[in-house]
Amino acid sequence: MQNMKSLSDKAHKLILIGSSTGGPGHIERILTSLPDDFDATIIIAQHMGDEYLQSFATRLDRESRVRVSLAQNSQKIENAHIYICTKKSELDCSDAMSFTVSENNHSNYNPNIDSLFNSAAKIKGPCRILAIIMTGIGDDGVAGMKNLSDHGADTVAESHESAIVYGMPMRAAEVVKDIKILPLEEIIKYINKFGE
Repeated sequence: MQNMKSLSDKAHKLILIGSSTGGPGHIERILTSLPDDFDATIIIAQHMGDEYLQSFATRLDRESRVRVSLAQNSQKIENAHIYICTKKSELDCSDAMSFTVSENNHSNYNPNIDSLFNSAAKIKGPCRILAIIMTGIGDDGVAGMKNLSDHGADTVAESHESAIVYGMPMRAAEVVKDIKILPLEEIIKYINKFGE
């Protein structure tokens, strides 16, 4: 595996994934497809109770060739690493990029996808962003994805063909301009190409 570098060290590729119902199995398929020289950071907000997220991250870390861990408050974000969000996880871009994790007091969604996406829209400097909304109920992440799209990020919504629940991706497809609509297998290919 390549040496880790913080995001401030070079122009970087950042992949943000939001998912809910049906998401864990899809995420597992994505992460087990990645090569050990994958050259991007992935940050995942999967709706799930905090009490289950550590075991979810541990299992994914065991199965993936790229390191997986829970996002921790004040933790510097590294290249070639996968982070699983908890609570209200946001990106602090004031210096080298790091996480701010706080209580999720004003949202029904845990972790909150919109909080992650909206914070990433504030990134300045050389960073290419790919934002993906996958299977799930509701509309969490849609406003944040539109914000990212308005700031030049690539955007993808999972298609009805593969989504277990076509709620969140359907709303994203309705709201976000120039969004790509792809089934899971094509999303996996897109992520692998993005991380070359």
